[in-house]
This record gives sequence, structure tokens and C-alpha cells, in this order.
Amino acid sequence: MKIHTLFVLSVVLCVMILSGCGGKNQRLSGKVTFSDDGTPVPHGAIFFTDGQFMSQGVIKSDGTYVVGTKEKTDGIPPGTYKVYFAGVELEESVTTPDGFSDRKYTPLISSKYGDPETSGLIFTADGSTKTFDVQLDRAK
Repeated sequence: MKIHTLFVLSVVLCVMILSGCGGKNQRLSGKVTFSDDGTPVPHGAIFFTDGQFMSQGVIKSDGTYVVGTKEKTDGIPPGTYKVYFAGVELEESVTTPDGFSDRKYTPLISSKYGDPETSGLIFTADGSTKTFDVQLDRAK
């Protein structure tokens, strides 16, 4: 019976650690702007991943975001993360040659920022940094 109880407690502890319950999330916010003129990136999402775990934030029209893990603004666990972006594009309504309405998406930022392996952006959540401002190159 003791071995069974010890095994169950070990499994519960491992699940808590792997799910992020073992560490305290750090509040993180920032602003995303274009590198050429400093204007805000108007929308999209910012992602932080360590390869196994991900936190994210929604970019508002003024370029600001707040990071969440399980909830929209609950922060990010301690660790080192690669940063990348999605949904940073201009959506236009277009009419196809056959008269149907369709949507066209034009990227606003360089495609390198859409992949954690090519973005070149790293953030370390160690409790000392509460903001992470980012400047991105426009799409060419």
C-alpha cells in the first residue's frame, strides 16, 4: 500500500511541475511596433515557446499586448522562450472574376517573424523584466 501511495504522489507532483503549477507566472506586457517608423503593429498575436510550452498575447490596435498562459493575462512561467507572431496581416474583401466575395490577406511584417526558429527573438522570464517591447521589419 505504501508503494502505491508513493507512486500516486510522484505522478501528481510530476504533472503539477510539467503543467506549470510548480512555478509562479510572471506578468508580462509590451508593445509591438514597426522598425522603420515606430508606428504600432495594429493587430495579431505574439507567442512565446520553449519547444514544449507556450504563452501568448493578443496585439491590440495600439500595438500593446499582455501575455497569458492558461488565461488571457495570467503571465508567463520562468524560462527562456523563442518569440514569434501570427495574424499580422491586412485583410481585404475582394470580388472574384465570377462575382463572388472573397478575402485577401497581405502580410504586414517580414515572414521570418512567423516561425520561432527564424524570428531571432528571445525572451527570458526571470522575474526581473516585466515588459518586452519589440520592433519588427515590415513585409517587402
